[in-house]
Amino acid sequence: MKHIAFEGIDGAGKSTQVDIQYSRLEGMQVPTSVYRYSEKNNLWGKIIKGAYSLDGQSSFNLFFKPRIIQETLYALSARANLRSSRKENSELLLSDRSIVTAYASHLNDIPEWFISLVEPPITPNLVIYLDIPPEVGLIRINDRYSKFRDEDLESLTEFRDLYMHVMSEKRPKRLKDTEFVIVDATKSLEEVTSEATKIIDEFRR
Repeated sequence: MKHIAFEGIDGAGKSTQVDIQYSRLEGMQVPTSVYRYSEKNNLWGKIIKGAYSLDGQSSFNLFFKPRIIQETLYALSARANLRSSRKENSELLLSDRSIVTAYASHLNDIPEWFISLVEPPITPNLVIYLDIPPEVGLIRINDRYSKFRDEDLESLTEFRDLYMHVMSEKRPKRLKDTEFVIVDATKSLEEVTSEATKIIDEFRR
């Protein structure tokens, strides 16, 4: 099974593309599974919501502040999502984020070996990075019901910069065989979908 991950800062349109491409591939009778890497409806996700939401201001939440604890919680949540999403005999696995997110989020603060250890045991074969300016991402997520404390212009700018490093000079060993393609996600939904479709179909050949 080949793993295709959509990556990008918040608001880039990752989940939207996963939904669109899943429906398209299923319509083509291509056995496909969807891996909601960032979904937070499991036990660990509920802890994340409580610990990192804007309302999480109690002294108890200080326990979750260290980066290594953040990474571990997100990795446990992602592992739970992977267990519930895999189908037998799937040709493709589509995901909204992957271990690439973990590297971009924590590689400056946590050893690469630890991230690789706790993250789910799958590595994307192809990453489609949906690129938008941080200012655009902030506007797009502004209407969300619940925002995390790290969603501001400064953090989104840093996150995007770290993505670029991970995809180039700071590429972790685990990603040495991963193919990265950058798509301008400021274009219309139709244009982004068309480009993502071409990339996926070429990858499948």
